[in-house]
Amino acid sequence: MKKADIIKRIIEREGGFSDHPNDAGGATRYGITEKTARRHGYEGDMADLPYDLAVSIYSGEFWDTVNASKLPANVREQVVDFCVVAGPFQAGRALQRAVNAFSRGTKLALKEDGIVGSKTAAAAKEADPDALPVALRSFISQYFIALARTRPTNRAFLDGWLSKRVELQ
Repeated sequence: MKKADIIKRIIEREGGFSDHPNDAGGATRYGITEKTARRHGYEGDMADLPYDLAVSIYSGEFWDTVNASKLPANVREQVVDFCVVAGPFQAGRALQRAVNAFSRGTKLALKEDGIVGSKTAAAAKEADPDALPVALRSFISQYFIALARTRPTNRAFLDGWLSKRVELQ
């Protein structure tokens, strides 16, 4: 699937404008928080954030940050999607943990620093293509469950995170 198609699918999952009182991100549109929109020069009301600006933010802030173009196609959307929700560090670390689940302490083991560079991308391409997405979903699920456990206000989002975010394929 192409970059534009993946970004479109994630934006559709995120939906339009939201300002849920339990959402630590505050007012969002298309999954873009107000803080992120302002950092990209947007000064208007979040309910009016232009779709094209959201796509541009997704491209640079989420896609490029996790080097999605270099990742195997079978985990690309999941990594970018998780980056939107949890940030690039958590997305990178989940991918590294999933890859490391298969390394068994060999020289292929990755440092779990959350940075998706060439080493992480290469190791992800070498991982079992059937098992890697399953392992990645497992680590993403663990993250969401822990987040809901440690921040009770996030329990309202757990069902959606698990149904919309974990089961992408």
